[in-house]
Amino acid sequence: MMNKFFDIIFEVNMENLNSNTEKPIYKKNWFIATSIIVGLFLGLIILGSILPKNEKQDIGKDEEREKDTTFEQKKTDYISELKKLLPDKIQDYQEVSDKKVWGSNSTNEIIQRIIDEQKEFLNYQSYFGKDEKLDSLLKIAENWFKKALENNFKDARIVYKNNLKEKLWENNVDIILSGDDYDKLIFVGGIFANNKNKKEFQATIEPIVKSLRFKFIEYKWYKYDTDGKIYELNTLKDNEISPN
Repeated sequence: MMNKFFDIIFEVNMENLNSNTEKPIYKKNWFIATSIIVGLFLGLIILGSILPKNEKQDIGKDEEREKDTTFEQKKTDYISELKKLLPDKIQDYQEVSDKKVWGSNSTNEIIQRIIDEQKEFLNYQSYFGKDEKLDSLLKIAENWFKKALENNFKDARIVYKNNLKEKLWENNVDIILSGDDYDKLIFVGGIFANNKNKKEFQATIEPIVKSLRFKFIEYKWYKYDTDGKIYELNTLKDNEISPN
C-alpha cells in the first residue's frame, strides 16, 4: 500500500514538474515570431541604406562623365577654332614684324598687347606642339612671332622714352636712348648729382623698364659725367616668349 502511495505521489510530482518547467526562450512561439519580424525590419533598413548609396554613386559617375564629355567637346571646338585662326595669325605676325606695332602711343597699351599675344601663342604651342601636321606651320608662326616681339619691344621702349622725356623736361632732365636695340636708357640732370635721388628714381621706374626689357639704366648729373651710376637689369631677350 505504501509503495503504491509513493508511486502516486511521484507521478503527481512529475506531472507538476513537467507542467511548471518552461520551454527555453528560443523555443517559444512569440520569440520566434518577434525574431522574424525584427530580422525583416533590419534587413529592410540595411537594404534601404545600400540602394540609395549605389544610386548616388551612379548619378555621380554620370555627372563626371558628362563633365568630361563637355570639357573634351569644348577643347575640340577650341582647337578647331585655333586651327582656323593660325594662318591669319601668321600673316599678322609677318605684318607686325615689319614695323607694325601692337598698340598706340601708350606704352601700357603696347605692353598689355604684347603680353596677350604671348599668352595666345603659348596656347597654340600647348595644343599643336605634338601635332605633326601642324608642327611645321607652328614653327613658321613662331619664327614670325619672335620677329614681331623684337619689333614691338623696341618700339615700346621708344614710345616710353618719348613720353617720359616730355614729362621730365620741366625738371631739366634729359633722356637719351642708346644701344642697337634701344635697350639702354640714360637720364641726365643736375638732380642726379645726389645719389639718393638716383636710388629713389630707379625704384620708381624699375617695374616698367623691366617689363619693357631694358638692359641698362644710367644716371648722369651732366652730359659728360663719366662716373654716372649704371643699373644692369636681368631681363629676357626681346624674342623670348614668356606669359609675363
